[in-house]
Amino acid sequence: MLLLSRAMAAMPVESPPRPPVAPACRRRGLPRRVLLALLFISLNSLANADVPTYTIGAIVPNDRPDLRRFLEYTYQHANEEYGKPFDILVVIKEIQPDDGFQASIKACELVEQHPVVALLAPSGKFAGAAVQSVGDLFEIPVVHYSPDFQTDDPASLYLNVYPHFTTVNRVLLQVVNYYKWTQMAILYEHEDGLRRMEDLLRAPKEANSSFTAWRIRVGPSRQEQDRLIQTLKEFRHTNIKRVIVDCHPATLTILLEKMLMLQMLTEYHHYIFTSFALTEFFVENYTQGDMNITAFQIMDYGRVGYTGVRDHFLSQHSYEDLAALAPLVRQRQKVVTLEMSLMFDGLYLVRKGLRALGYATSVQGRKMSCASPTGWQHGLSLMNYIRMSTMQGISGTIQLNGLGQSVDMHVNIMERRLEEGRSQLKVVGNWTNLDGVNITQINQTVNAKDLMSNKTIRVTTIVSAPFTVEATSEDLIENNNDKFKGYCIDLLKEMKAYMKKDKIDFKYEIHIVADHKYGNEIETAEGKRWNGMVGELMDNKADLAVAPLTINHLRQEVIDFSTPFMNLGISILYRLQENKTPSIFSFLKPLHYDIWMYLIVSYVAISMVLFIMARFTPYEWYRPHEDSDEVENQFTLINALWFSAGAMMQQGSEISPRALSTRIVTGTWWFFVLICIASYTANLAAFL
Repeated sequence: MLLLSRAMAAMPVESPPRPPVAPACRRRGLPRRVLLALLFISLNSLANADVPTYTIGAIVPNDRPDLRRFLEYTYQHANEEYGKPFDILVVIKEIQPDDGFQASIKACELVEQHPVVALLAPSGKFAGAAVQSVGDLFEIPVVHYSPDFQTDDPASLYLNVYPHFTTVNRVLLQVVNYYKWTQMAILYEHEDGLRRMEDLLRAPKEANSSFTAWRIRVGPSRQEQDRLIQTLKEFRHTNIKRVIVDCHPATLTILLEKMLMLQMLTEYHHYIFTSFALTEFFVENYTQGDMNITAFQIMDYGRVGYTGVRDHFLSQHSYEDLAALAPLVRQRQKVVTLEMSLMFDGLYLVRKGLRALGYATSVQGRKMSCASPTGWQHGLSLMNYIRMSTMQGISGTIQLNGLGQSVDMHVNIMERRLEEGRSQLKVVGNWTNLDGVNITQINQTVNAKDLMSNKTIRVTTIVSAPFTVEATSEDLIENNNDKFKGYCIDLLKEMKAYMKKDKIDFKYEIHIVADHKYGNEIETAEGKRWNGMVGELMDNKADLAVAPLTINHLRQEVIDFSTPFMNLGISILYRLQENKTPSIFSFLKPLHYDIWMYLIVSYVAISMVLFIMARFTPYEWYRPHEDSDEVENQFTLINALWFSAGAMMQQGSEISPRALSTRIVTGTWWFFVLICIASYTANLAAFL
């Protein structure tokens, strides 16, 4: 409307003289309508002639024709949808994948041959850095849409719509803490992969936690794939089942194929993939097992904005042709990949910045020379307008910080789930800057029939009669499992028959443990490891052990046991006492018969000693009356027996010794009686 009003203002104010009109024609008004239509067409043509066109230079790898086709569609779609007040023209140059030298040459050609207002950098660390250096040299904003090149330089005219590595850092750290992983391994392709895990590597570790990092080199050549297989074999020997994988989406399929070949995608493994594009080429060929997978996704492939662009793009291009150009993408609903969507949003973000800058000043691009570089006068202003913009793109909310980094993201957390016999990645939670990790679906209801169908369980056992013995030549042997018999074999058959009643049928294959051992932790040159059946279970050489395996604490820490079918141990046997009616002499039972005899003999002996000593010592003789010359002794034989009996019964008597000798004998008797009474009382309580 602004250009139209300018065009109208440029028209002469003075109107031409009106030609004579016949009365009939004047009543119908046809010449006036025709005149207005011609006037509108001329004004519209004049307005279109004044519409400026801004050029954006784009560099793409020559092995991505699908990316080039979508880029051409993107700027044409932007011009058709928004139209005025300006158009966008994208000039595309192709280079070898991640060739920094070619990227810098093509970027200079774009700047010299066209009035470029922004540059679209290709994926790849070296190519992205080369284009960014050219953009900084001419003060032209450079748009990135991949994680390959990221910078924190505040002077750089850099903006990247791909989530910054700090976002991946925080998501990964909180997810690992949620799973409570203490022992894990990191498989990374480039050094930048460790940068994306910086928070995880620096986080405080528990006493028993550990992790290892393995560099993998993934490539299409036979030599690179052989080296990859060798690295994976060495990693498999570590017996680490919890793994974080940081790999480029284009090479992730090769890695998954090799892992599947080496039987590293089993139910014992749990993988976390840092790539946000895993779901685009996630196919069932890699998930026939029961492995655990956690992935992240920032795009909602069902949102209206994305589906509208996808359907409109498919209406102009055949899906079969696109699938042939991008063999990794095998799902029609995700033919517009994350990389394409971010490129789409980055281009629209530049258009939004140009529109905002056009309201403030007149923007004009100009050609520049790499031989004598000069800065574009509108570059810094355009970059500031772009960084201040917030947009709801087809990939989600795009919001940049002051360094041109995309930091405010909504990340979906996905896990592999088995539903209706098919393996799928399902959203189980999300992550935001404000709330962190929020897992909404914790437990999964697994159908045992789907889990056990078309699966052969590897069973390890050991020859130990009568539990497992090898069949003789007289036995009927139809298959490998018939080579064994015994209680454990019968138990396995009964378990299969019982589960078959619930329409859960599974196959099993029995083998004897290689080293003929039950399983103990031993020291080796590589460290501690388990041998025997326990070792086969830990090394995934067997899924189940059926044998008379003793349950102990060390084994319970590394494997799971079922309910035991036999309990053994050390026991103490004793005869229960019969309940009898106590007799009159039951009080004598606490002490043995000999003890009672010795006690009676001691009682008589001490009484006789007191009687005799009292007779010999003069201090035990006394006058009963002062005026009498007769003397008496209180320790007669009867009194001596009475005195000893009173001490034994702890009752005492009216008699007390006077002489030192009798008192010593009396004290000795009292101490002896004290020990005897205490022992009798203790034994009596036990008998009662």
